[in-house]
Amino acid sequence: MSKLVTFALILICSQFVFADVANFLEPEQHEGYDLRDGKMYFRRGEAGLILENVGPQEIAKYYSDRGVNLGNPFSGLGGDTQPAAIFLLTILNRTNGNVTFTSRYVTLKIKTEAFFSMDFTDLLDFTEGQNKPIPEILENSVFHSSEIIRPGKIVSKFLIFPALPKKFDRLKLIFDYVFFEKNEVSMSFYFNRKKTVQQ
Repeated sequence: MSKLVTFALILICSQFVFADVANFLEPEQHEGYDLRDGKMYFRRGEAGLILENVGPQEIAKYYSDRGVNLGNPFSGLGGDTQPAAIFLLTILNRTNGNVTFTSRYVTLKIKTEAFFSMDFTDLLDFTEGQNKPIPEILENSVFHSSEIIRPGKIVSKFLIFPALPKKFDRLKLIFDYVFFEKNEVSMSFYFNRKKTVQQ
């Protein structure tokens, strides 16, 4: 009986940890982008992007706004104590050419340690065994490979880094090789870990 109670307490605590670290990052104002209402805005000519760290509520809203009652399908990523870092990335293309974005060229850096976002193989592993149409929904809502955004289009998808160290103060997201029409653009975005999160 005591083992069952212990397991239940661990489960409850792990759920609390996930809730507590849902939005454990706060954006840092830095040269190169604008910061408004917790969102980072980058613009180059008639194209740009919006980046924000999201938690379970924002993820659930993303799906419900698109007519899917999915909640937060990523709640198990990262294990019991290491939170996943999930960002909602919106790319806007009001140019006459294409915007090309490859999620694998985004590097999350904590000091000298580098992390890479979920790719198509990772996504297949994650969705293995899940009932249809969930794998297809997730595939269409996560940046996992090269994506071409046509003129006049806006694309919003998740950029997912499944596990981060338990302790860190600051991270940097480095976007390399984003092509706005024929121009290659590089940019970096900075986040601080909220001090209220237990480490």
